[in-house]
Amino acid sequence: MKLGLGSEPSYEMLASRFESLLGNTVDLFKSGFTSLEHLAFMLKLEGKPLSMKDHYMFNDMFAALPAKRTMYKAARQTAKTTTGVAANGLERIVRPNTKALIVTPFFRQVHRISTEVAAPMFGDGMFRDEISDMSTQQVLKRKYANGSMDHYGYAFQSVSGLRGLSGIDRIWIDEIQDMKSAFIPIIEQTSAARPYTAWKLYSGTPLSMGNPLQVLWEESSQAVETIKCEHCGRRNYACVEEHLLEMVGEKTCVCYHCKRPLDVMKKVFVPRYPDREDAFPGRHVSQVLHPRHALIPSQWRELRRNQETYTTAQFYNEVLGESYDSADRMIDHQALMDACTLGPNTLDEALKQRDSLELAGMGVDWTGGGDGESFTKVLFGGLKRGSSTLRILYMLALPKSMPIQAQVPEILRLVERFRPSIFAHDYSGHGWLFESLGLSLNLDRELIWPFEYGSSPNREVVYANEAKTGLRRSLHLDHTRSLFALFSMIKAGRVKFPDWMSQCNKDNNTRPVDDFMHMFAETRPGLRTGEYLYVKRDSGHSDDFCHAANFLATACWYSQGSYPSLPAATNGGARLQPTPEEVDGLEGEWANKPRSEGPYVV
Repeated sequence: MKLGLGSEPSYEMLASRFESLLGNTVDLFKSGFTSLEHLAFMLKLEGKPLSMKDHYMFNDMFAALPAKRTMYKAARQTAKTTTGVAANGLERIVRPNTKALIVTPFFRQVHRISTEVAAPMFGDGMFRDEISDMSTQQVLKRKYANGSMDHYGYAFQSVSGLRGLSGIDRIWIDEIQDMKSAFIPIIEQTSAARPYTAWKLYSGTPLSMGNPLQVLWEESSQAVETIKCEHCGRRNYACVEEHLLEMVGEKTCVCYHCKRPLDVMKKVFVPRYPDREDAFPGRHVSQVLHPRHALIPSQWRELRRNQETYTTAQFYNEVLGESYDSADRMIDHQALMDACTLGPNTLDEALKQRDSLELAGMGVDWTGGGDGESFTKVLFGGLKRGSSTLRILYMLALPKSMPIQAQVPEILRLVERFRPSIFAHDYSGHGWLFESLGLSLNLDRELIWPFEYGSSPNREVVYANEAKTGLRRSLHLDHTRSLFALFSMIKAGRVKFPDWMSQCNKDNNTRPVDDFMHMFAETRPGLRTGEYLYVKRDSGHSDDFCHAANFLATACWYSQGSYPSLPAATNGGARLQPTPEEVDGLEGEWANKPRSEGPYVV
């Protein structure tokens, strides 16, 4: 260690410095201090004792008594991960015999945190022997001298490696924007046995508006960095919907009104929802107000260059720390309204127009399998005579939590009334069980088109899976490409829905076709190389009608030899590769479940 301009410290100097720091800390404890940040001198960063001077916007991570949930939506290169490691480490040091779980989507990310950030931060400081026994450290487990412990994990494709953990006092999920929403509650259950701690920290850099990070942000207090201009007295709120873009000046961060420089060291967080601050504080951090960017000329020039060269989505995500849907929505509001031109959304209307269809069918997406959260959704429609246009005449959602034994007879009654020649449904998940029950109640096997989503980048969009021992033959449907084809045909006017106003539920102002607005395309890094393009839904929203329509449209078009070409469906530009989600689907928990016996014949 060196102090000043390279002078080697004596033992007396080190002892004196330690006594001074320790004495200040003891005084803080006596006065009822609320932040572990004052212990940062025990850790080391880039060869120097850790200081939060330039990263004070993350001070809430060091709270001595944190909120049950805290989240940070931050731009790149703001030190959120480094600060998170320091805050977690100090908490383990002052709280003996406690456990933390640090989770990222990919192993390479958690490996970097453990070996490149945590190891030198704890191991190079003057108090390393008091903090931990370095000889016992592992990549995925770090032990402290006081009996505390850090567990590291990754959960992009599976959370099976984390299920055995329990008694976790602090959970920190970093880069949560790349995490599957369904995995988050499972990870959180590792702290269920810690009622007095069970603190959770979420952090990441935003992507789309439906991303898990954005969903958490919308639940939080949504506090943004705010500076009062010393020149004109105006308050500058650093979010895109307020003043953030106008605060990007030529040489530094400026007031949106008078364009004079702002003192970024005087910013404070102002929450949009103050009543949420105690339970779930949320913080937004951008590069624009960060001292390491706004106060260093070379860094600011780089920020301005990025503003010119990045796409809008990249600049919003990486620099501004804002979520952005960059034309990635599968369909816009007006295009969806334009497709809703048929009659009233009623079964009577569907039955009235039944004979106008050359090919009549039903599409079903089974959801929940009777587990108490079921929203099975059914479509009635088919191909108009002399046309390949799909007319969806009626859209029906079965009641929530309707038991499986009641769902199947209800569907069969509808089949009997509508008399479809195609019954297209989701065979994966619990679909095989619904089908088996239907067959046992005399559902005509010749009507059934059982689809299973997957990935087939080098094959047709839809093809027949070969039946295996104990399994029933089904139809493989490429998830990403088929959805691009469906949405392309909607925008081209070849898929029509019931009248827009007739669909409206006056109690909550929602419509069945809203499911189509919840779908967007997003790219993510691949498991090994490159990026994947895939279609997903907004967290917390339904997409069941969309999939029911996809099954029905695919069956109708495929049976008539009119399935749209892929270049037409993607406008010639989409990169449609197998996605991690689709790989999961092929190897998921239902891959080896028994199906109803007997071959399926197309």
